Amino acid sequence: MLRKKLYFCNTYFEWELEQKKDVTIEEGLRAHPLFFQLHYLPLLFAEKPLLAPEIQNKSTFADFELISYAPARSVQKWAQERNILYNIPPLDLVKTLTSKIFSFENAPQLPGSAILYNAKEAAAWLAEGLFPKVFKTPFGFAARGHTILQHANFDCSKLSFPLIGEPWVKRLLDFSMHFEIGKEIRCVGKTLMQNDKRGSFLSCETGAKTPEVNHLPLLEKIQEMGFFGPISIDSFLYDGGIHPVVEINPRHTMSSIACKIGTPIKFTYGKSGDLLPSGYQKNLTIVRL
Repeated sequence: MLRKKLYFCNTYFEWELEQKKDVTIEEGLRAHPLFFQLHYLPLLFAEKPLLAPEIQNKSTFADFELISYAPARSVQKWAQERNILYNIPPLDLVKTLTSKIFSFENAPQLPGSAILYNAKEAAAWLAEGLFPKVFKTPFGFAARGHTILQHANFDCSKLSFPLIGEPWVKRLLDFSMHFEIGKEIRCVGKTLMQNDKRGSFLSCETGAKTPEVNHLPLLEKIQEMGFFGPISIDSFLYDGGIHPVVEINPRHTMSSIACKIGTPIKFTYGKSGDLLPSGYQKNLTIVRL
């Protein structure tokens, strides 16, 4: 049976992974104004999308397939309650791949980087090498979870572990490659990214030339682990060379959506300081949660 597509953009995905208990879609959308604003992203690429509808009759959407921004337990539960098909890879695997610890253990890292498991290790790492440095949480996103340090005088006892410790280098170019993993591994595009000084996404450019990075061995390993679906790998160029794997995103991303629609995506800051995506064009049918 050919199913219609039902889109939901859960950009609160990493926030959900950090929670110690299961959360609902409603809790995810309310966690930050940005999450609610960005759940309209399917307007950019989906034909007549229906976003997070409240379904009074559970049989109403029996012929739909739910497509989410990221595979997530909250969305899976929501779909199961309404008998909607939601075909995703194992959620424990998605969480493993999203963690920066997986990227650290399976790809070359910046010189002087380390996984830190407690305050003693963090303090010892700070005492060595040059500054600035940065602590990164495993599931931080868009530079959230970054603690940038200019000196070793820092109380590590208040941190939550594990963390990734890295030198804070001067990035010359941020770029990303986007793939679809099925029976085969297919590259769907490359994008240049503009980030702010902390690494938060501002815009991306499609069709631009990017440095060459061979991600195939890593992607084949991920495929063998049982993952399928969209996946992106962020990289950057700095004065010491190429950092090939900054993070792995086993989901759609702002840049992969730009590849899908064939035009750049740009964010601007609203009066409240929240990022607002620009360029919405298509019709939308919305039913309240």
